[in-house]
Amino acid sequence: MKRLACALALVVASLVSVGDATTSAIAGTPSLNGRILFVHCARHCQLYTVNPDGTALDRVTREGDNGDADWSPDGTRIAYASTRSGDLTIWISRADGSHARQLTPNRRGSDDLWPRFTPDGTRVLFVNCEGGDCDGGIGSVRLDGSHLHLVTPNSHSSYNLADQSPDGSRMTYMRWHVDGVKMGIYVSDADGSNEQRVSPPLLQGWLPDWSPTGDRIVFASQVFFDRPSPVLYSVRPDGTDLQQLTKPGFPHADWAPAYSPDGTMLVFNSDRAYDDLCCGDLYTMDADGGSPSAIPLPFDAYDPRWGTAPLQASATSAAAVRTSSGQGTICRTIPLAVRLMPGTCSIGRLSSSRR
Repeated sequence: MKRLACALALVVASLVSVGDATTSAIAGTPSLNGRILFVHCARHCQLYTVNPDGTALDRVTREGDNGDADWSPDGTRIAYASTRSGDLTIWISRADGSHARQLTPNRRGSDDLWPRFTPDGTRVLFVNCEGGDCDGGIGSVRLDGSHLHLVTPNSHSSYNLADQSPDGSRMTYMRWHVDGVKMGIYVSDADGSNEQRVSPPLLQGWLPDWSPTGDRIVFASQVFFDRPSPVLYSVRPDGTDLQQLTKPGFPHADWAPAYSPDGTMLVFNSDRAYDDLCCGDLYTMDADGGSPSAIPLPFDAYDPRWGTAPLQASATSAAAVRTSSGQGTICRTIPLAVRLMPGTCSIGRLSSSRR
């Protein structure tokens, strides 16, 4: 299948209710659930922001390839993985893409992926990926680029995509091949100690996101897009009360879930609209899996994050319209930071050994 060739081998009320909320917020009523940040790939991968109802689409980045972005808690800044320095490193900018600065240095044989702001907004967690097999360790850096250090060691049972609990005392992440589990969701103390797997082994959990309310972690199943295709689950941080949230219907897939800032909704990726499984769209739904609704966009979109940046009445930049889906279609199953890595679509170097 087309998906398996590029498989990771390396989540809202109805559209009507979202539209009402958007109109209210634009009219001046404060709304915690602001704009959604995502990536679209044509000749290059670039970041965009949009209101949850699909209005006021803005392009954020223009140089190099950029993706796997995250909002600062106050919605004023974004952190993302970028190749604009010639290497895959972590960058930070204002929410509109201006005043971009490189946070992590260029390092031979090393890539920095999956940035996530800490809940207090003072640091960015990321994955440092070493060697041809991406032996990942969780790194941490201040917003000015100082005090960069590893929280967990680089490991062949790679640590990937860390997200802290709202109080900052714990973190969740995914790991490869620990105790025979191909991929799983783990929770540990903020320093990496007292680790516990919270997803069942057969689910092959990946791409976790910790709810702002602190009581649940959402993730996708089936990292290799097989046995069957991925769906979304949530679980308590202690590994109890596992709940399946979506049922896209085989062979369709849902992946890359992220909570809204108030924790009541989710935004996620799905290919359920495409019989040929070619592309991914953004959907929103209630945090318990109810009322899924597509976000109307002029092109395919991936890796969404929901922030507190204020909703906009209109776009402030000229956002590109659909040209060629390009890599965004071919590699849609792979998180953007991974697609940007040199070599394949683009993480073949992870697929052969990890599977």
